[in-house]
Amino acid sequence: MTQILLSVLNVGYRKGATVLKCDGTEHKPRRFPVYGPKLFAGIGRLPDTLMDRSIVVHMKRRTKSQKIGRFLQARVLREVKPLHDAIVRFTRRHRSLIEESYQVVVDQDLDYLGDRDAEMWMPLFALCAVLSSGRLGELRKCAETLSGSKSKTTRTTPTHSACSRISGRSGRVKTDCSPKVPNLTNAKPPS
Repeated sequence: MTQILLSVLNVGYRKGATVLKCDGTEHKPRRFPVYGPKLFAGIGRLPDTLMDRSIVVHMKRRTKSQKIGRFLQARVLREVKPLHDAIVRFTRRHRSLIEESYQVVVDQDLDYLGDRDAEMWMPLFALCAVLSSGRLGELRKCAETLSGSKSKTTRTTPTHSACSRISGRSGRVKTDCSPKVPNLTNAKPPS
């Protein structure tokens, strides 16, 4: 991984983050915005600074008895286009509500997570508050589990269990968590 790429990735998790790079034929220093979600999949370990700035989900190899469909890049691009387009439409239509939700999360804090982990999880909590506020407790459990930061009031759950609950593969689970993020049900956009 190049030093330039690593500098972008190391700060790109923080809203408003920029990197200073030379631009144009005159090589004038210019700040480039680098905030945004990134996803890595790989074998081996990322640099420690990047690991510390990531939400890490360890994957397991499938067993020989587990059957999965083929992964073909051309097929994936075609299949995800409708989802991509729907996400773009939704975020454009509800941008102010998402921004308001994000500010509420920032103001009320995710004090059960470390500082950097809280910064990384805030956009996910803001989106969850807008899209499905009733699942904030589940997201909190997932954040605590994946961040390794456990609250004294919640029990420890294995990562795969917490994440499968979030995705609904284990069915709907009621939680006793009371995240500080308000229930924005009244502000929820229409379906």
